[in-house]
Amino acid sequence: MEYLTLQLYQIKHMNLKDNTAVKGFVCDLAFEFAKLKLKNAKLPKDDPSVKKYEREFADKITKGKPDIKTVKTSATGNVAGMTDSSKYTGAHKERFDESGKGKGAAGRTDKTENTGYVGNYKGEGSYGKK
Repeated sequence: MEYLTLQLYQIKHMNLKDNTAVKGFVCDLAFEFAKLKLKNAKLPKDDPSVKKYEREFADKITKGKPDIKTVKTSATGNVAGMTDSSKYTGAHKERFDESGKGKGAAGRTDKTENTGYVGNYKGEGSYGKK
């Protein structure tokens, strides 16, 4: 299982324009998948089932439509109201911009300037000037 996790990490960082890297990845993935599916850790790489899974994976990649399920927003209850950031109040309202996109860390934390002045002091930098 750790090998498949490594494979998934590698596909995120793979140069998809490099055909040899993609072909090698598909071959290795089909080999590992066949070993898991057939529950045979000593399966040879030239086994017909490995070639079958290799063809299946290659077909799914070339079609561009892997079997990925999408999850839609529920229409029941108050899900729509809870996910609409324009209805948020108080501190939660500060975490999103006008378009509803999250501000990230800027919306969650208060940044301090550490200038030595208190928060609402208006004459910053005026000490010693006349």
